[in-house]
Amino acid sequence: MFPKRLQQDPRVLGLTLLITLISGANFFSVLMFWPTQAFNVYGHDPVGVGIRGLPIGFAIMGGACIVLVLLSVLKGRIRLLMVCSTVIMTAGTGAMAVAEVDNMGTLWFILILAGFGIGGILVPASIITTIICPDDLIATVAAITLSVRVIGGSIGYCTYYNVFLNKFIPLATYYIGGTMVKYGIKDPVLIREVIELTGASLIEEISHIPQIAAIPGAYETIVVAGQLAYAAAYKWVYYISIIFGVISIVAAAFLGDIGKYMDDHVAVVVDCSRNTRILPDIPSLNTSHADFDILILPGGGPGAKTFCNSKTVLQLIRKYRESGKWVAFICAGTTALVASVSDAKGGSIGEKVRVTSHPSVKEEIVDAGWEYGEEGERVVVDGKVVTSRGPGTAMLFALTIVGEMLGREKMKEVKGPMVCAEKL
Repeated sequence: MFPKRLQQDPRVLGLTLLITLISGANFFSVLMFWPTQAFNVYGHDPVGVGIRGLPIGFAIMGGACIVLVLLSVLKGRIRLLMVCSTVIMTAGTGAMAVAEVDNMGTLWFILILAGFGIGGILVPASIITTIICPDDLIATVAAITLSVRVIGGSIGYCTYYNVFLNKFIPLATYYIGGTMVKYGIKDPVLIREVIELTGASLIEEISHIPQIAAIPGAYETIVVAGQLAYAAAYKWVYYISIIFGVISIVAAAFLGDIGKYMDDHVAVVVDCSRNTRILPDIPSLNTSHADFDILILPGGGPGAKTFCNSKTVLQLIRKYRESGKWVAFICAGTTALVASVSDAKGGSIGEKVRVTSHPSVKEEIVDAGWEYGEEGERVVVDGKVVTSRGPGTAMLFALTIVGEMLGREKMKEVKGPMVCAEKL
């Protein structure tokens, strides 16, 4: 579940996972408690509850986008980003403790602030872990960070709920029970029932209790008393979130630079037709053809079709040939050379040369008007185009490329230690 190779940068990984754990806890304080608070404290209109939930959602998305952009702009200097995000998260969620039944206007800004802070950690922290891990373990570390976030959220929610419940019961007894006593309703069983209905957010059910319905204004006053009890209890959820936030701030202060991991390599594993897996070193398709001396395309039926359908690959082949550079194709890969000429629109690159390929695509190449090598030719060289037949001719193909580009002496030098057969 946790491969050792994930530990390329153990300090950054460990601290980032810790921050993810804590941010999960603070995220759940808002995710699980704010919607209920919006209902229980500020009114029971479902549309109003939905509107009150919008700022936090959009702010989380905005915070994530902004920090991800800054992550690239600042070239991996994550300490500043994470410290700022954790401070904003802690300040925002902690400030939500100011919520009272009559100050919803004050909370709009606080909700946005908390959302920005949470968003600035949730997604970017996950991205940081994928940046510093080996490319073939990206899915593994993504799953780990998601699990850690959920675990943190679960721990946070359990903590918050226990604190909230232990505060709400005596507060509800004080506010709701006190209000009912003022109206002359002193039956402890009835008081308990009203408190339980309030706790379950079944406010309408209270209006149907005969002893309350018989007293004008009693129902409305009891509902307000319940809102006051909720407002006083919810504060403690956000007080506790400050403790989690402070831990995340301290962890963020010790994060290191990840700039060395932020290059332009392709973070993808290529699955070949025979289940061979290749991990690219560089994004060659986005690199200038001037950086390399030769373009070599392998074969394989599905892969060759992918090459033929890729405008980028076909354009790259043409650029190499236009620049007078070497191109080489083996097996069904030769069809990409054919496609690059067929795809050209009136350019000078329409030159067809003598080639060979895997027998399975010979007819396709000949039908396109290309001169095909003799049956016994395992490798064909025409100008700066090298083609070969298949896996069985791969060694001769490689040595021929060395010989054509660097000379026969270099080819012999390479061939000797490889203990190749005299005739390949």
